[in-house]
Amino acid sequence: MNQIIKAQGKHKKISLGKYTHEVKTSKHGTITEIDNEIIAKIARIAGAPEDKGAGLYLHKKVGDKVHHGDTLFTVYAENKFKYHLAEDFLRKNKGYVIS
Repeated sequence: MNQIIKAQGKHKKISLGKYTHEVKTSKHGTITEIDNEIIAKIARIAGAPEDKGAGLYLHKKVGDKVHHGDTLFTVYAENKFKYHLAEDFLRKNKGYVIS
């Protein structure tokens, strides 16, 4: 395996964007759905895939129980403008359904 990696060229570790926003739940319950279209749109607004350090880290998945204040996902952006665009979009679109 290491020979294959060496032959293809080892990838450098990508650092995450310096602008971060943790999206937290406002209620207790179980995650019943994650809207992939919304999640993908948030990532694109934050700069992914063009900005290599931009994107999302999903902390919770369908079926997970959550409590008020739990972090659902973290948004990463490399520049302030895209970070603020993502924040604005998140005011109306979270991408998670909690029942």
